[in-house]
Amino acid sequence: MKNILIVGAGNIGSRHAESIVNLFKNKFHLDIVENSTKSKTILKKRLSLKKNIFKKQVKIKQNFDNLLNYYDVIIVATTSIDRDEIIKLLLKKTTFKNIILEKIVFSNINNYQYFIKLFKKKQINCWVNCPNRFNESYNYLKKIINKNKSINMIVEGSSWGLASNFVHYTDLFFYFIDKNFVLNNFKINSKIINSKRKGFVEFNGSFSLYTKRGDLLMINHYKSLTKKMNVNVYFKNDKLSFIFNQNNDFAYLQKNHTSKLKKIKFKIPLQSQLTAAYCKSIFQNNTVNLPTLEEHYIINKSLFRQFLKFYKKNTKSRKNILPIT
Repeated sequence: MKNILIVGAGNIGSRHAESIVNLFKNKFHLDIVENSTKSKTILKKRLSLKKNIFKKQVKIKQNFDNLLNYYDVIIVATTSIDRDEIIKLLLKKTTFKNIILEKIVFSNINNYQYFIKLFKKKQINCWVNCPNRFNESYNYLKKIINKNKSINMIVEGSSWGLASNFVHYTDLFFYFIDKNFVLNNFKINSKIINSKRKGFVEFNGSFSLYTKRGDLLMINHYKSLTKKMNVNVYFKNDKLSFIFNQNNDFAYLQKNHTSKLKKIKFKIPLQSQLTAAYCKSIFQNNTVNLPTLEEHYIINKSLFRQFLKFYKKNTKSRKNILPIT
């Protein structure tokens, strides 16, 4: 019997729970902390709790009182704005060895180094939910690239949330090249956009990252007249070319200059298909193919600082708080 705790059961948190319940069947105990009536209603519907199917194994709690003494895995799926306080509360209320945090992890950049050091001291494994590394399709691409040649990667589109989701693509780029890179050409439109999540913001604009070897990542987020998400990924490595639109379940791949562009199966898994696999990997291998908190910070710290600088300049804010989640 494995003990799992999920904090926050909104859209993503409830999908984490759905994955665990669907796959683990009778081999788990799941506590979920959520105080929103609306979120709890959605959660119960997704888990079929109204039919009493999982009531013995799933407990929905209003607060952090009466938690178990130990959890094998904790998943924190709240917004970024108060996640640091939630983690501190968890450390007081229970013990755990493994924790997965949703991105964007913290709204205060200083929290990254604080918790990296704290988790090391307490010997707690911490990962960030950037699941592209866990995607079989991207792992196939990683296997066939020429590691001795540079990689050019372009991500462009609209309505996908630049500030909230750029970390997925910077992480994927780093996963492919396994090299340090530097930020270049950071251009964000001066108008700050209200996020669909109350109290948070979004941006349009572009930036690029490059390595000394010549690897390049360009990210462009355009203003859109529609709310429909549109993301295109273009990938070039030596003789290899790859084109993918995230609205599709296929991509186009060309392995060399003489071969034809081939249509292949390529799908981004839903969160409800992933979380149980994360937990299984942790239980069996004591690790999971997600970026650690330290990796995540090293990869993205220059961008976090640039977004914060831009936000403070355009809002006249004096706080070191970047309200993205």
